[in-house]
Amino acid sequence: VRVKDSIARIQTKLHDLLKNSEDEEVQQKLCMEETNLKEIFESLLDTFQLQANKKKQTVTLSYDTNIPPVFIDRKKITDVFHNLLSNALKYSYPDSDINIFVSRNCTSVDVEFRDEGQGLDEDDINKLFTRFAKLSSKPTGKETSNGLGLSICKFLVEMHNGKIYATSPGKDRGTSFFVSLPLIYEVEKEHQIR
Repeated sequence: VRVKDSIARIQTKLHDLLKNSEDEEVQQKLCMEETNLKEIFESLLDTFQLQANKKKQTVTLSYDTNIPPVFIDRKKITDVFHNLLSNALKYSYPDSDINIFVSRNCTSVDVEFRDEGQGLDEDDINKLFTRFAKLSSKPTGKETSNGLGLSICKFLVEMHNGKIYATSPGKDRGTSFFVSLPLIYEVEKEHQIR
């Protein structure tokens, strides 16, 4: 029941977020607040524990101790991380490991979601963040996919002046998704902050 509720939750959010992002001219609002990212990740691990157990997958968090709170829209960035972890579990094989690495450099906090799943070829990577993209990878546990999640993640990360991208050594060799969020947020003119 909890897994189904989690899937229904993200599908509803993706639908709502798509409606918000369809019109690029509409002013988007960010509710910025100082946030401890570790709290977000600990909550995510708890949320996805049953789903991981169902496929005998292990999720491990490696979190640098020197990461300060960041100024973000907590709800929107939580949605991004929720989607990326959901995908890592969905497209990875049973009995595999998913690792989340959170580190800091001079100007940003960098997050990597690394899986041992089906991997991506060059064609996949080129269309990864486009809406309704059909990729070569398929869910490994009969999960559903609507092809919207990654395009919305890109939109939300870029609202924060961040970056999102993926790398893969090739098919059946796993994938890493990276999110980089600036430590200091500079307000862009096209976004209303409250």
